[in-house]
Amino acid sequence: MTATGIGLGGIDGPWWRLARHPFVAPADVEKELVEIAEAIFLFLDVVDAQYRNATGGHNELVRLLQYKAPPNLHYTSRNGASMRPVYGLRPDFQLHIINGHIQPVATELEIAPSAHGFAHAMQVAYGLPTELVEQYAEFLAGRPLLFVGTEQWSEFVLEQLAFCRALHDAGARGLVLYDKPLRALAAEVAAGQR
Repeated sequence: MTATGIGLGGIDGPWWRLARHPFVAPADVEKELVEIAEAIFLFLDVVDAQYRNATGGHNELVRLLQYKAPPNLHYTSRNGASMRPVYGLRPDFQLHIINGHIQPVATELEIAPSAHGFAHAMQVAYGLPTELVEQYAEFLAGRPLLFVGTEQWSEFVLEQLAFCRALHDAGARGLVLYDKPLRALAAEVAAGQR
């Protein structure tokens, strides 16, 4: 896993612990994950349609989606603009055992691919196919992937840098841009300040 470059400021490896070995979930869990993915993207389509509803959208939904968003990111129903397509989604799942059955439960939905580097590093560590980075590189089709963040979100910088390195190895380009120099973040991690 360390060979993927996941680490910063003297940390050898990722922030999180992972199991020593991967486990194989039952086939029905994979089927459920596909169904959950389809439902989430359908949900996003419905939210988008309601947000840009020609009759004015739903006030509560519009207020929620525009909460603390910079004005230049607001999409109003006046111009019929969309929230733009969501190309990827990274849900956090917990696996619960209910009546002897593994049930995936989504606890968070992230549109930013913040933990893709960790997922890639796990694939490498477990000796699994690294299709995540390869498919992402293909999806980018020559466009760069930009991770833009503030130091408040710096706990993801290890994963983002590792994913950019993996993208480079796959012939694609990724950049990590923060409001604080990465060297300064690394020094704070090394000093135990982060």
